[in-house]
Amino acid sequence: MRKLVIVVLPMLFMACLFGSSKLIDYERTLGTVDGRIFTVAQLDSVSKLIMKNEAEKQGPRELKNEALDSLIMQKLIEIRIDSVAEELNKDWEFVRKKERNIGETAKKILYQEKIIAAVKIDSSEIAEHYENNKNDFKVPEQVWAKHILIRRPDPDTAGIESEGKRQEKIDEADRFARERAEAVLEKALAGDDWDSLAVTYSEDKQNASKGGDLGFFYRGRMVPEFDSVAFSTPPGEIVGPVSTKFGYHIVRVEEYKPESIQPLEGDVTTQIRGILAREKEKEIATVYVDSLKENGSFEFNDEVLNSDDSSFSNSTWVMTANASDTLFYDTYADALPRFKKWKKVDSLAMDDKMEMLDYLKTNLLLANAVKVEGYTEDPQVVKAEDDYVTREARQVVINITRDLEYEPTEEEVESYFNEHIDDYKVERKLMVYHIIFQDSVFAEVVRDSILLGAEFVEMAKRYYPGEPEIREVAYNLDYIGPRDMGEVFYNAANDLEIGEISHPVKTEWGYHLIKLMQRKEDKTMAQVKPGIKHTLKNLRDTEKKRKLFEEWKAVAQIEIDDKLLSKYDPLLSR
Repeated sequence: MRKLVIVVLPMLFMACLFGSSKLIDYERTLGTVDGRIFTVAQLDSVSKLIMKNEAEKQGPRELKNEALDSLIMQKLIEIRIDSVAEELNKDWEFVRKKERNIGETAKKILYQEKIIAAVKIDSSEIAEHYENNKNDFKVPEQVWAKHILIRRPDPDTAGIESEGKRQEKIDEADRFARERAEAVLEKALAGDDWDSLAVTYSEDKQNASKGGDLGFFYRGRMVPEFDSVAFSTPPGEIVGPVSTKFGYHIVRVEEYKPESIQPLEGDVTTQIRGILAREKEKEIATVYVDSLKENGSFEFNDEVLNSDDSSFSNSTWVMTANASDTLFYDTYADALPRFKKWKKVDSLAMDDKMEMLDYLKTNLLLANAVKVEGYTEDPQVVKAEDDYVTREARQVVINITRDLEYEPTEEEVESYFNEHIDDYKVERKLMVYHIIFQDSVFAEVVRDSILLGAEFVEMAKRYYPGEPEIREVAYNLDYIGPRDMGEVFYNAANDLEIGEISHPVKTEWGYHLIKLMQRKEDKTMAQVKPGIKHTLKNLRDTEKKRKLFEEWKAVAQIEIDDKLLSKYDPLLSR
């Protein structure tokens, strides 16, 4: 028994020392802000969110204090949201907007229960629609084809002013691609494995790994030249080269499907059921609305209808339905210009106004129906109302915490730009291609060939050291900075004009021919001004929010259970 006590006591001591948070009831009240309680669990949630997003780790005391401040701020904001919500619900304009908003939710529920639920469709109706509309279910002819694409290399015409010389370069690139395509076609017709040829030669990288498989496609889906060949070639045959804007294609047709009618099953049945359902919904809805109009009683404000004056207040009534729901002047005035445009007139006679009100009756009657049927008490509608009010109130409070009138001056923008100049400098400015050689003399020979018209990329793929798959991509360094390839390489590239090719440049890897493709410049103040303004506004809003928080906190009645708080360690898991 004594040994057991000796063992248990140190364990209890360690638990108290390192695991005290596990002994806390997380649902206990930790404090109140103007009577609004918060628990340890809420503090813990805020702590974990801070830890997840913090850039630098904090100690438990600092983290706990930051979390507590954040939680108190949340409660202070909640209190103000509730206060604003109470005031909004006293505002006539807001209440009208709210009723329109939640009315839509109530109408959707009514539509679901009164209209959609009444729709019944049997299999005979589906079959009849199918027989009467078979042309709607036609499937156009399709072909399944595979291809191997040989692209034309981009001719290097930089610096060539003669149109004739430029065309020679373009023709040379076209001839090069066609000859490659003819060689691949010859291999395919000789019986070489198609999939292997596609992987090895096709420059359609998206489909090469799956044998250039394009799947089934309808006529008109591909470019005309390819489309024509694919649909005129019998299945099993290989043809080409087919010239398109993408290059030269070797085409293999796998299968052809003539035009057909989809059978009445699966998706077709579902599609027809949907068509019939929509038709019946429209019929039932029309009958329902007509019955509301027939059984409804209406009263009209003749003073408004007999006047062309627009000085009536928005809250002036225009029409009532069933002595309980009202169409106000704001809705009436909003509809007038649209109805005039539809009628193609500059003014409306009384008959026109009554015709317009007949359209507006529908919404008024539906608003009455959702109340009579009890849909406004539906939990979904009640929640929609609460959510709407809270959302609008929260936006008001957010606007209070922002300095909406602040617009940064040019001097402020310039000052911020100068203070953060390093943030706007481009680290990797130069886009370069290069070829490595071990012999500078041979590098000069290749450079001369390129200057005489040889394509730089083709030379790179031919002479770059390594396996073919390495030569395909290694020449393109993309954008580089001084630290990527060393200062000697970078400085040599930086001295070039775009399109210019260097003499051999010696580095630790060998001799490089460097071609400058593009150059990025540091960002100017004009380019980053919108972003700087946004940042300055955020900084101003943050400062205003901090001051408001301090003001709110100073006048709030805040009570904290310090003893319970001292036991909580945010770094220990629950």
